[in-house]
Amino acid sequence: MPLDLVNEILKHVDESVVVIGQSQVTAAKESFNSQKKVVRSLAFLPQTDDESADVLATTEVGQTDVANGHAEPRRKPRPMTVLADITESSTCVGTYEEFVRYFRNRYDRLSEIIRKRVNSRPIESLTYCNRGREGWFDDERGTGGKISIIGLVNETRDTPNGHRVLELEDPTGYFSGIALKNKGAYDAALQVVLDEVVGITGSLASDGKVLFIDSITWPDIPPQHQPTHAENDVHVALTSDIHIGSNTFLTSAWKDFAEWIASSEDERAQKIAYVIVAGDVVDGIGVFPNQEDELAIDDIDEQYAAAASLFEMLPSNISIIVAPGNHDAVRQAEPQPALSSDYAKSFSNNVTCIGNPALIELCGVKILIYHGRALDDIIAAIPGCSYGNPDGAMREMLKRRHLSPVYGNRVSIAPESTDHFVIDSIPDILHCGHVHTIGASQYRGVTVVNSGAWQGQTKYQRSQNINPRPGIMPVCNLGSTEMTFVNFLEHNGR
Repeated sequence: MPLDLVNEILKHVDESVVVIGQSQVTAAKESFNSQKKVVRSLAFLPQTDDESADVLATTEVGQTDVANGHAEPRRKPRPMTVLADITESSTCVGTYEEFVRYFRNRYDRLSEIIRKRVNSRPIESLTYCNRGREGWFDDERGTGGKISIIGLVNETRDTPNGHRVLELEDPTGYFSGIALKNKGAYDAALQVVLDEVVGITGSLASDGKVLFIDSITWPDIPPQHQPTHAENDVHVALTSDIHIGSNTFLTSAWKDFAEWIASSEDERAQKIAYVIVAGDVVDGIGVFPNQEDELAIDDIDEQYAAAASLFEMLPSNISIIVAPGNHDAVRQAEPQPALSSDYAKSFSNNVTCIGNPALIELCGVKILIYHGRALDDIIAAIPGCSYGNPDGAMREMLKRRHLSPVYGNRVSIAPESTDHFVIDSIPDILHCGHVHTIGASQYRGVTVVNSGAWQGQTKYQRSQNINPRPGIMPVCNLGSTEMTFVNFLEHNGR
């Protein structure tokens, strides 16, 4: 077959089988690479007496029987382990008893972490302070009269004089602490949010009815925590908020990403074994008022079919891990189960759907994936947090060992028997999305990354003066947790 004909075929190449002669294999391969076509893994088979062998054929990923070194074999998609996920485990229906059980589970697990750092007493014991008070203080003389209690934050308020009051609740009762203005604990008290679990240490007032706070203890990540690294430098691409179906979806940037990851020019692209999507795969239907005016695809099934087509642009040897977000076709209450097969039916075999949040393990590295809707509540509640620096708000999640500490605001939380937002097992990487801005940093050995979006600025974002940073792909080396970024909007991924 003449080379010019091969070149003409390659202009229209897709995943079909293309018949060529063996003598053109090397030249065709060079031409193919120079045009950077985005196709599945290819193997060049040797010519034999059987004419059917004279083909340029797609192969099963992972096969190594490639003759004469004409093409390097693609590895099979690497495996992953799901360590925690609500999928197929939800049992709640929303009864009063379930809400009580939910918050008790939150308190028990987080207070246990704090109790390892402070010597606390039940709140109930403070209600007896007016009875046998002298004998009670005898027990505290060894600690200089300091008392510690641990509780779930029931209320925060300011006094007329500007002091900060924190009311804590444990299973035995309620008690209030006060952080005096211009004192050491005041700034920390301003960081406390409703429904989180904290410990406070201080001295009782003379009437025994309030605790003057000297310090506040959060569950937090231990300062000495050391991350786990993979044995080799396998890479993972972290992304989220694709919003397929929106009329502001950045089609050309995604195509540049697909071309880049399939090419061999960038060493990072060669080493990517996983792509993680942290929610909002599609833009959805009826998520916000008048959304239909901003949709290019107004059918939810067609949106997920388009998502499948976009995932198929990526090499089939890459494992694609997909979590849902608030725009996806799952329940709005969190934690959210994985996308059902009704919507994921057109996804390729290398796509795995997980819940939100979910803790997974890749090559020994633990990655906690959460879409991040609770970032709205954290940014609104904690001074210093902003949409421009989402990793700062994510560090607050780690400090509290909880992904969604504020209950009942923007995030609707289902009262499961287990609080799936508690961070029991410390991850090596915390990956979120939702806010459409990029941010990455380290916090006590944990790599924190927010992965931006593939959607341009929407009408709502313009009205709120929110400036997204789309088309930027964080790429993490699991062998070192080093993070780099590839901008497919400004630099075409180069």
